[in-house]
Amino acid sequence: MRRTRPRAPILALAAALAGATMAAPLVQPGRSAPRAAPGATEPHGLPLPRGSRAAEGRHVSGLGFRATVDHVAKVLRARGVPVTATGPYRVRGVDVMRFVRDDPAGTWLAIHVWRTGGVTWITIVPRPAPPAPTSAPGAGASP
Repeated sequence: MRRTRPRAPILALAAALAGATMAAPLVQPGRSAPRAAPGATEPHGLPLPRGSRAAEGRHVSGLGFRATVDHVAKVLRARGVPVTATGPYRVRGVDVMRFVRDDPAGTWLAIHVWRTGGVTWITIVPRPAPPAPTSAPGAGASP
């Protein structure tokens, strides 16, 4: 294993020479600030695997089926979200893993991870809006 010097002093010197502080982002004039990583999107507060992208109202995972299932399970466990995991199982050539939320909190009801044709998809099922309160029949009606 080749040993190298720590890079922190070199970066601090470069920042000092450029007239910037370490807290400020280093952006060259005429260039925009760096963009977020492609997998940094968080639909319904759930971080998707790195390299995931939106397609057809769903998300194509940047990882394989097993790695995506492990990622979703790890995120849900770390956040303490109670879910019932069903699967993995195969139906008509489609591998499926379902995570159904057990509590009434949150903006999503279930997460489905499935693979078909070698592509791993993530579908987040949003929680339906609560029904509007209705008045009792005959309440407020005049004879």
